[in-house]
Amino acid sequence: MSKIGMRTIKTALSVFLCIVTLKLLNMHYPFYACIAAVISMQSSVSDSFITGKNRMIGTSVGALIGLVFALVHPENSILTGIGIIAVIYFCNLLNKKSSITIACIVFLAIMTNMKGQIPFIYSVTRLLETFIGIAIAVLVNYLISPPNYLNKMYSNCNTLIDDIFLFSRSLIKNTSNLNIIKLQKEIDNSENSLKTYLNEIKLQKTDNIKVDNIKKILNICSNAYIHLFTINSLKEDCKLNFDNASKYKKLFDEEINSNKGCLSTNLDLIFNYHVNKLLILLEELKKINIAF
Repeated sequence: MSKIGMRTIKTALSVFLCIVTLKLLNMHYPFYACIAAVISMQSSVSDSFITGKNRMIGTSVGALIGLVFALVHPENSILTGIGIIAVIYFCNLLNKKSSITIACIVFLAIMTNMKGQIPFIYSVTRLLETFIGIAIAVLVNYLISPPNYLNKMYSNCNTLIDDIFLFSRSLIKNTSNLNIIKLQKEIDNSENSLKTYLNEIKLQKTDNIKVDNIKKILNICSNAYIHLFTINSLKEDCKLNFDNASKYKKLFDEEINSNKGCLSTNLDLIFNYHVNKLLILLEELKKINIAF
C-alpha cells in the first residue's frame, strides 16, 4: 500500500484553508477557490505560480466575456455557444492554450448559473475566489515542506555518474549491448531538476558553487553520452589500441585486451577515437565527483 504523499496533504490543507477563508470573508461559494487551489498545487512552488497565473488569466478572460454576454442575455443557449467560441479565440490570441479550459468553465458558470444575480458582481466574485485559491495554494506549497531540489539534484547526479561509468566499462569491454537511451533520460531528468531549482529560489553565493558543479557534471555526462552512443552503434568487434587500454586500466583498475600493432579497419580507428574522448571525460568526471 503506497503512502500518502506530501503534495496530497498540502492539497487537502489548501482546500480546507480556502473554505475557512471564504467563510470568514462571508463568501458562500468556495467551489471556485477550492478548484483553483487543487489545480495550482504542483510539485514545485514555481510550477504552482505558473499554473496559478495561467488559471488567473483564463478566469479573467472567461469572466470578462461572460460579463459582456450576460449583460446582453444570460442563460441564452445561442449566446452561450457563441461565447465559448469567443473565449477559445481570445485565449489562443493571447497564446494561453493552457487557460482555455478554466476560461470556458468560468464563462459557463456566469452564463448558466447566476440565478438572478448581478452579472458584474458575480464576475468579480469569481475572480476574487480564484485569486484566493491560487494565493493559498502557492503559500502552502512555499511554507510547508518545500521540495529540496538541491538534495534531489545531488542524488540524480550520483546515480548518473555511476551509470556513465557502468555503461562505459561494459561497452569498452564489449561485454553487452546496453539500453543507452536510459542514460539520456537520466540526463534529461537531472537537467529538468536543475532548471526547476533555478526557477524556484534566488541563489545564494554558497549555492552558486554547488550549482556550477552540477552544471559541469551534466555537461560532461552529455558529452560522454554522445561518445557512448557512437561506441554502442559500432556493432562490429572493434579492437582497442594500447593507449586506450592503458587509460582504461588506470581508470577502472583492471586489465583489458588490446592491439599493440596497427589497427586494421576504419571502424577500429573510429572506435578508439570515441573511446579516447570518453576516457578523458571519465577522468575529468572522477575528479569532479571526488570534489562533489
